[in-house]
Formats: sequence, structure tokens, C-alpha cells
Amino acid sequence: MLAPLLAGVLLAAPTLAFADTPPGPPTLSDIPTPDTITAGPAPPSQDSTTAGSAVDLIATDPAAAAINDSAPSTSPCRVCTVPTPSPTPPPAPAPTPFLFSYIFEGGISVGGGYFTVGGNVDVHVRYANGAEQADHLTTAQPHPVTPGGAIYTPLELIADCAGGPPGYVQAYDETNASWSNRVPITICPPPGGGLSPSVGRH
Repeated sequence: MLAPLLAGVLLAAPTLAFADTPPGPPTLSDIPTPDTITAGPAPPSQDSTTAGSAVDLIATDPAAAAINDSAPSTSPCRVCTVPTPSPTPPPAPAPTPFLFSYIFEGGISVGGGYFTVGGNVDVHVRYANGAEQADHLTTAQPHPVTPGGAIYTPLELIADCAGGPPGYVQAYDETNASWSNRVPITICPPPGGGLSPSVGRH
């Protein structure tokens, strides 16, 4: 009875003694041969990638399209807006002619500026109701003080005329069809069509 048990212990002893021993080097039968190696998928080559495949990828893959849209552009601007040139401003309007009155040699004269240089200017003397008393034609000329084309025209009216009918004088620039301001005056024609040296002198 004991003999078979001891025989089993002796047979198992070598196995137990070498149970923790590390495995030995592989044998020739353990090394895989070229016939036993299974070929995997070949890596894609750069020549096989075309622009068309990239477009197909973006068209079929929403994530790829999103990445493509978010990628920074190498151009100066992705949507370039050409600025619209501002229109050329219109020329400034010509200044309005002006008129003023003054006394010269006992009579009323008028002067003014901003008329057209070299152009005709009509100086109208009118009563308050609009009836015309006289019309004096003159030419605007450059002047060292008065701006633009200047006029200085005697009206052949007495300066000091108490109780004379009221009226006004206004000048018209024939070149640019513009009127001056109205200057109120008293209309007193001199007797005999001329000014007396002793009347209205200052």
C-alpha cells in the first residue's frame, strides 16, 4: 500500500521542484517561418491620395467638413469686400452776390461783390410797389478789397431827400442768374436830371 504512494511522490517530485523555473530559449520549431506569417493590410501610399478622395471624404463625413471649415485660411481674407469709393462731393455753391449803399459826391451809389468777374450786372432801382425807376448796366471787375467781381455804381439819386418815396436797389448777375440782397433807399431824382453841387453835399 505504501509502495505505490511513495512511487507517485517520487515521480511528481521533479515536476514540483522545477515548477518555478523560468522557461528556456525558444526552439527552431517555435520561430515563425515566412509561410506562417499572415500579410496585413498595406499602408496607403501618398500617390494614391488624390484631391478627389479628399473632396469625397468631406462630402461624406460631416466631421471632416467641420474641420475643413474651421481650419485657418492662408489667404489674406476669406471673404474680401472691396470698399466702395466715396462719390466725389459736388462743388461748393458760388457765394451769393451782396450789395451795399454809400454816399458819393452828394448822391447815392451802390457797391457789391461776388459777382462774375467780367460779367454784366444790372442794377435795378425800384419803388416799394415794384415799379422800376431806373436800370444801370455795369461790368463786374476785380477789386483789391471787395471779394469776387466787384461793382461800384452811382444811382444818380440825391442822398439827402426828406419825405421822398421809399424804394430799394437790387443787382442781378446775368452770368449765373443770381440776385443780390435788396438795399432800401429813398428815391429822389435830382432836378433837371443831374445832381446840384449844393444839394446833398457832405
